[in-house]
Amino acid sequence: MEEEVEQPERPAGGPIFIVGAMGSGTTLMRLVLDSHPNIAIPLETGFMRAVVANKFIPFWRFGGQWYGRLGLSEEEFDARLRDFYGGIFEQFAQQKGKRRWGDKTPYHTWQLPEAARVFPDAVFIAMLRHPGGVLSSLRSRFGFTWEMGVKHWKESTLELVHQAGELGDRFALCRYEDLVLEPESTLRELLAWLGEPWSPRVLEHHVIQEEQGNPTKVEGRTLSTDPIDAARVSKWKDSLDADGRRLLRRRTTSLARFFGYDLVTPTAFEPLLPSTSERQKVMLGGEVQRRQLAFSDVVDWASRPEPPYADQKLKPGKFKVVRKPEQKRQARSESAQNVQQSNRVGPQAVRRRSRRRHQRPVPYRIARAVLRSLPAPARAWARRLRQKRTAAAGSR
Repeated sequence: MEEEVEQPERPAGGPIFIVGAMGSGTTLMRLVLDSHPNIAIPLETGFMRAVVANKFIPFWRFGGQWYGRLGLSEEEFDARLRDFYGGIFEQFAQQKGKRRWGDKTPYHTWQLPEAARVFPDAVFIAMLRHPGGVLSSLRSRFGFTWEMGVKHWKESTLELVHQAGELGDRFALCRYEDLVLEPESTLRELLAWLGEPWSPRVLEHHVIQEEQGNPTKVEGRTLSTDPIDAARVSKWKDSLDADGRRLLRRRTTSLARFFGYDLVTPTAFEPLLPSTSERQKVMLGGEVQRRQLAFSDVVDWASRPEPPYADQKLKPGKFKVVRKPEQKRQARSESAQNVQQSNRVGPQAVRRRSRRRHQRPVPYRIARAVLRSLPAPARAWARRLRQKRTAAAGSR
């Protein structure tokens, strides 16, 4: 296959991080860019959680100061982390015969500031998809409820917008629908921004991945041998029930509109950039920030989502020792005593008690079975009533 090569706009930079909500096309983007002759992006690693963990000893109030006690500044420690983790990825790329590495992990959305600091030459590609498509994907592939899916899409997407303003032109946003419907024009813009030459191999990832000997079944049950499918842009619409559509309208309308999406028509998209822009598909961080100003009366940008618990530092103040109620401990102690008593009287006595239980009258056993089938509050009420009646009978 003869390749058409264009001169890059600028020298190729450092690592490429692909982020975005789960189900937004991050895996497809990884497969596409990994098919480029210069770029190697493995299955998602989640390694930035390890980077953050290295910088903070969990469950200790001095956890963030440990390397300072060795006389290392944060910049010096970042350089050590960069050499270690970057070296691992560089070796991976070299084994693939490539010179540039990348990573694709959706939840790295919450570690972008750390990634930008540890890897100052890194760039970030944020994938965005219609919220309906994300909801459908999360439900079918990962068992999310509609509520969980909406929350995940909205919080991840809001965080990407905030990070776009902070990272500026190190950040590029790409809509899944643009990648699927107009792959060549979208990828030409993206590769030019990355400083990489154009290669038609990126349009044939389903062939190249097999040639490279990569796994067929990859993240989220995606098949690397599946070509880009334009039908996926609107396929999700039939999978949403009334509850899903209602949540979609109530919770995502304003943010979806910011990204040019129509909640009714999956294939209707507004352009994100003016017609005079040199790019039409890839939106850089500064451009996202300027668009925010135009939508300041539509979306509440002041509220920034809290990172998921798994992506926060393990600080002692976030944890609390919860003891089991005294009643449960007492019941457990009594149960242990009963077992010990049973062991003391021997197996024959235990068998005799078991036979006596089975020899109880049928009405008693039926009443006991009915009692066990009741909800916990009803069982407790019945037991209290029985205790009162027993006490009353004993006082006569």
